[in-house]
Amino acid sequence: DDGKVTEVSARSWIKQRKTGKELDSDWVFAGSKILDDQNTPGRKLYLANDGDVICLSNFDTAMLDLPVASSKDNGNLDFEAWTERIPKLGTKVTVVLEAAKK
Repeated sequence: DDGKVTEVSARSWIKQRKTGKELDSDWVFAGSKILDDQNTPGRKLYLANDGDVICLSNFDTAMLDLPVASSKDNGNLDFEAWTERIPKLGTKVTVVLEAAKK
């Protein structure tokens, strides 16, 4: 609110639906998929470009995903946004991706 820079783990913005606790897993590189574009011969498509970049549900098109089984069925989702912790709409946010500490 006062313009100061704050650094937080994205995990703190995610709540486990069953327990109400903060996400306790780091994301892992899942890779997504590269397929031939059926409409443009010789062109390749990186499927994560359709929006499955950083996922909480196990999509085979995800670039980053959780290393746990997680439903992609809307009625059975395992995680939800912790809205009280997420910056207000319109807030400038920089996402930094870095390797997790071992």
